[in-house]
Amino acid sequence: MKILIILLFIFYFPISLVLKAQDSLKQDLQVFILNKNVLEKTKKSFESGRTYSSLQYTDLLKAVRKILMNSPHSVMDKSQVPPGGDKHDYMSLGVYWWPDSHSENGEPYIRKDGRKNPEAGGFTDHKFLTETNERIFNLALAYYFSGDEDYAKKAVKLLRVWYLDPETKMNPNLNYAQAIKGKNTGRGAGVLDGRSIAYMIEGLGLMNSSPSFTKDDKKEIHQWITEYRTWLLESKNGKDESNAKNNHGTWYAVQVMSTSLYLGLTDYAKEYAERLKTKRIDYQIESDGRQPEELVRTTSLHYSWFNLEAIVTFAAMANNLGLDYWNYVSTDGRSIKKAIDYLFPYTSGDETWPYQQISPLGTAVPVTVLLYAYKFYGDKKYLDLAVKLDEHKLKSRYEILYLF
Repeated sequence: MKILIILLFIFYFPISLVLKAQDSLKQDLQVFILNKNVLEKTKKSFESGRTYSSLQYTDLLKAVRKILMNSPHSVMDKSQVPPGGDKHDYMSLGVYWWPDSHSENGEPYIRKDGRKNPEAGGFTDHKFLTETNERIFNLALAYYFSGDEDYAKKAVKLLRVWYLDPETKMNPNLNYAQAIKGKNTGRGAGVLDGRSIAYMIEGLGLMNSSPSFTKDDKKEIHQWITEYRTWLLESKNGKDESNAKNNHGTWYAVQVMSTSLYLGLTDYAKEYAERLKTKRIDYQIESDGRQPEELVRTTSLHYSWFNLEAIVTFAAMANNLGLDYWNYVSTDGRSIKKAIDYLFPYTSGDETWPYQQISPLGTAVPVTVLLYAYKFYGDKKYLDLAVKLDEHKLKSRYEILYLF
């Protein structure tokens, strides 16, 4: 996934190529997951004219140049009409829910955890929302480093079509997300579909200074995020997801944290982060590093890493507020590091995973978590395993990580 490549570039090392950086361009940088100091240091190195070799930057430009040719997605592109009758509402089906062969019409659907129902893929909102948010982020990042206004123009165009324009925008809710036919028209678990919104928000801060990103755009997206955050906190689906004890609850927390920080609610975010230490680390991680809520899944190794990805993303935001999640240890020894170390030998292949994993483990999620671990703990074993796992064969690029 392109975000993985770009996260490596941003979080871990200040390197660059000769860019079309404009000395007069003043960046009003506002990021919450990313490392602002690294971003600013890297940008200054660009503007000073220093030249470095960066395959990461080449990959970024290659990706965004393709995006320049893509048409914007809209929530209106789907063929279905949500139960409320408004196509501006997001909708999706629960991916692990299938027709019941013992029922005349297949309803109510039954759960087959870890087995994806292809019917869910016919509902395009999830795919298009995720792609839009990733594209906005990538374009904004390219704009921040290069000063090329074409990237910001395209990012703003995507933003307007999905979030702002009255004819095409998505309503700020996930009322009809991950519905189960015959059971409900949407549920709390559907809030997980919105996790990529945090990267759209990072993109907004990266292109803050662009003249293409107008005051009206900023006012309107501020209002959209305000309404979405209110929905997260006050809707039934949002409240249900906030109480989820597994990865769903952690990714919910990432969204609340990201939207709160964007809206300037820093005191709330700090209190929220402090409160979640017990709810997300003390509860979800055992003293030996196991994550019991994820071990009950049929793809339990994947979901153990997936929950950790949410935890470390949240920890990165907390770190930017001066709150240390990385070295936090509960009174009985529960910690992020303990959870990563528990999964390590099973992911490296040194030991056999003792729980269910009915499909091959993808590499993007564990690689992302391992690189966070390398950054914050400094143990090269995390980097080495990330290099071993990475499907993009980025070993030569990882060597530059020692410079961060």
